[in-house]
Amino acid sequence: MSYQFAHIEMLSRKVLVKPSDKATKSKKWNIKETIDEATRRNPDACLHVENPGKPVLVFGQDLEALEREHEQACDGAVDVQKNGKSRKIRSTQNTMACIVLSWPGEMDADCKRWQARSVKWLQDTYG
Repeated sequence: MSYQFAHIEMLSRKVLVKPSDKATKSKKWNIKETIDEATRRNPDACLHVENPGKPVLVFGQDLEALEREHEQACDGAVDVQKNGKSRKIRSTQNTMACIVLSWPGEMDADCKRWQARSVKWLQDTYG
């Protein structure tokens, strides 16, 4: 049985592990782990994929360049608090959204049309 899905996840540079997360053994990934899975296919980040293939960039910039740009932006970002004091943003603050759209099959003509429609939908929805 094959299916397609869309999944949106908010990510931070460092994951704050809550006691309830430990109890349920749920694991939230940080930005580096997510990019390790998506680009570098780091074996530790792809345990849930039987035979991870080479990633195919459908739209946008290279994820390793995005990772560098994101780190620079976070390092330079400040949060102004109610009392007027400014401070660097927390490493546990969500600073990136990751959207995964899954196609259940081969990269055929139907998939290419679906990719184009999906990119248009993402651009229309998120800019």
